Amino acid sequence: MPIKIIVLFLSLSARIVAQDIIINEFSQGAESSKEWIELVVTSDNQDIRGVYFADDSSFSSIEFQLKTDFADFSIVGKGSVIVIYNAAYRDDILPADDFDFSDGIIIIPDTNTTFLESGSNLSGLSNTGENFGLMKIDGTGIHGITYGDGNPSTYFDSMFGEADILTPVGAGKSAHFTEDTPEEAGSGSNWSVVSYDLATPGRLNGSNNDALPVELIFFDAVQSDKCIQLRWGTATEINNYGFDIERASASFNSNIYGEWECIGFVPGSGNSSSHKYYEYYDNNPVEGNLSYRLKQIDTDGSYEYYNNVLKINFNLVASVNSEINEEEDFLGCYPNPVNSSMVICFQIRAASSINLDIYDLQGRAVLNILKNTFLECGRYNINVDCSILSSGVYLMRFFSELSSSVKKLIVLK
Repeated sequence: MPIKIIVLFLSLSARIVAQDIIINEFSQGAESSKEWIELVVTSDNQDIRGVYFADDSSFSSIEFQLKTDFADFSIVGKGSVIVIYNAAYRDDILPADDFDFSDGIIIIPDTNTTFLESGSNLSGLSNTGENFGLMKIDGTGIHGITYGDGNPSTYFDSMFGEADILTPVGAGKSAHFTEDTPEEAGSGSNWSVVSYDLATPGRLNGSNNDALPVELIFFDAVQSDKCIQLRWGTATEINNYGFDIERASASFNSNIYGEWECIGFVPGSGNSSSHKYYEYYDNNPVEGNLSYRLKQIDTDGSYEYYNNVLKINFNLVASVNSEINEEEDFLGCYPNPVNSSMVICFQIRAASSINLDIYDLQGRAVLNILKNTFLECGRYNINVDCSILSSGVYLMRFFSELSSSVKKLIVLK
């Protein structure tokens, strides 16, 4: 591929060729040898297997390399964060180790062999000057950084382009990317060198880092009793003030809508790199065809509408009667994936005793919800506290005198 040369005329500098994964922050820690590096994935569905970090000695000495055969690294989501630190001298500013990548964040020592190739050893960043870079497994340069009195080789320049130098990042210092989009990581003016204790390992920094948008993962609705419950979830958020919920009359056969009106507001989670779940009850729906959409609002007042528009035919009579589905009794749960609580939905076609439990994949019952509980005919929504469940995959088992069913449950913490 052609080499992309970026020439900067600034006193601070970093070099970037590709923006799929970048060095987002690094530090020497409170004292020399307490190094750590934070990587951030900046595009969806990235294969980061084999990406490695090396210094400027022709990049023949790899300080750490992401596992080449770790399946979860083959499709990695935008906003995922990987923090790797020198296990021999752990910096006090680092959060607790996190070995669960299901939420897109890991904080690991360089000795970890689940996520890193054996022999990884992050050490030896110089107090006075250094040149290092992030490389793809095929040797293609991704993101290079120079600081202090580092004197990049011709080879380094050929991989990452020419640039000026970051101020020294020695003992007691850290450096982080401060701006909006991954492309801006190539400009030294978009980096800041600060005290080590102002670093934020494991949390994205920047005024509006595009690696972490308010990313909607689902938007659906449930009609029950005399209301409509709207449910949605986000994978990542930054500067999220909240959501306006808007409703309009609609035609089911076209994208023609009546006048949209705001019927409510739900506060957002600000900044988050984990899954968040929301709900809103429209307690005064109008009979007929309805549409719902979400307006996401940032803390600075800017906003956007998601393309997801829900269309619902609200029938008040059918809602009150809660018609029974003749095909299946166990209707599932929401949200799924779940974090701390969920609602399980099922129906009883004839009065009977019910058992409802959650099992792990080893067949052990980890949560008993209903035990030989006699229920009358009807539809039921049960709120379930899942706080005792660790992240992972589980099975929900429903048994009645008329039917039995098993459904998969995913817990993300």
